[in-house]
Amino acid sequence: MGKVPIKTRQYTIGASVFAVVIVIGIIAALSWSTLITYLNEIFFASALIILVPSAILDFKHEIYQQAHKNK
Repeated sequence: MGKVPIKTRQYTIGASVFAVVIVIGIIAALSWSTLITYLNEIFFASALIILVPSAILDFKHEIYQQAHKNK
């Protein structure tokens, strides 16, 4: 596993937020009542979509730092 630059982590968060906004916009455009009905589920899925890729990259970066700290 290699070092993960800060720009990569920032782009990942930005792309995740952009994807969530687009999907919520499409759902709202198709059916406002569906958005309101499933608001809790959409919120939970949105949080996962934003947090999981960022957490994976942070974990990868932490492993890289630990490997190089011990040398």
